[in-house]
Amino acid sequence: MELKEEIEALKLDAQIQSTRVRLINQQIERLQDKRATWLNRYLVFIRNSSAEQRQEWLQETKEKTAELERKLSHQAFRIDEARKNQNVIQHKLDSIESESAAAKQWVHRQTHSMVRLLKYYEDNTEDIKQTRQLHQKLLHELTDGVAPTLGERVDLLWLRMRKVWNYRLGDIEDRPITVGKIAIGCVLFLVGLWFSRRTTRAVGKRVLPKLGMDPSEAATVQTIVCYSMICAFGLLALKVVNVPLTAFTRLGGALALGFGFGSQNIINNFISGLILLAERPIKIGDLVEINDLYGNVEHIGARSTRIKTGANLEIIVPNSSFLETNVVNWTLTDDRVRTVVKVGVAYGSPTDQVKQLLLESLEDTVGVLNVPRPTILFSEFGPDSLNFEAHFWLHMRSLMQRWQTESEVRYKVDEKFRKAGVVIAFPQRDVHLAGSRPLQIEIIEDEKWQAA
Repeated sequence: MELKEEIEALKLDAQIQSTRVRLINQQIERLQDKRATWLNRYLVFIRNSSAEQRQEWLQETKEKTAELERKLSHQAFRIDEARKNQNVIQHKLDSIESESAAAKQWVHRQTHSMVRLLKYYEDNTEDIKQTRQLHQKLLHELTDGVAPTLGERVDLLWLRMRKVWNYRLGDIEDRPITVGKIAIGCVLFLVGLWFSRRTTRAVGKRVLPKLGMDPSEAATVQTIVCYSMICAFGLLALKVVNVPLTAFTRLGGALALGFGFGSQNIINNFISGLILLAERPIKIGDLVEINDLYGNVEHIGARSTRIKTGANLEIIVPNSSFLETNVVNWTLTDDRVRTVVKVGVAYGSPTDQVKQLLLESLEDTVGVLNVPRPTILFSEFGPDSLNFEAHFWLHMRSLMQRWQTESEVRYKVDEKFRKAGVVIAFPQRDVHLAGSRPLQIEIIEDEKWQAA
């Protein structure tokens, strides 16, 4: 191992020396170019140049500026490559055991060599920037006072856009983050978001119904698939931007602080939405009651759930409310619901006939289930009536459907009671007059009648 690392260190030294010689030769060539540029600037300043010469210099300056831009991009790539190699050598140094002191010494030498290589690259980059700046000054002086053509304006705009596009915002683990990479990542994520929604909608409409899924199950699967695709496109965008996932560990403290101050409700509702999709205490189409609110579940989103009431009002309810408060789901496992219609008949009515008439009314009403069988209860002797309760079952998908069925039952009961001569009781009171002494009756004349 020691011999191998020694050979690697010597080969690296030789490569670095060769690279240094090549960079020095490039700097010498640029030095000659700088001298020619300074001379051209002097001739332009003293106005000792013809229009043809200035036009020729202008074209050459544009070409050299573009070439220097390409060299800067190439140099940035070389620096990134050298930093990656430096990280590899550093990891190798950290993995060498303490007993291999000689091998560790040669790896240390490789590390120092990479530091020198980065220094040579950075010096060469700075020299390229200085040369480019000098050419840009000459370009400005050549075009000063002369209206630029449309092509020159387009070239200048293109150079500025490239400068903004390649602007370096910072480094993450020795990886440069530029404006262009951020823009590409954002566009890729937005395209992925659009594609995920379109794809999941198509799957929900065309594929899932063919698998025999009901609308509520299909909506749940569609939402989970959409979230998974969005996460995948997010990771792909980070990969394209060259941002490692380990970079988010640095933001953990800041994100936790932000969640603590203002984002806990959003995270709470988002996690509650995932729980609702996983456990399915409510589903699309269920009739629920929460905080005196009745309605059918229309949509379960990432932060909130949309409920439509019988009055066609859409109410947005945070997902956490379904886990923190008592929720009545009328159709969770079965849409059969038992309800009751109460009726009171006058005293003296034949109770057996009343029971039979109530059963016939329930049998003749559309929507009343025969199984389970309806039940008629003689509930109490009321102060004004004999009170009966008709208990029956129905399929309920909305609150209005239940009310309509109960109303139809009352119509049938009233019709059959009228035909059978059964009187539906109404409040009655007996008035008793005290007979211990004669009643005194007085006739009081009204002044209005006297005037008439």
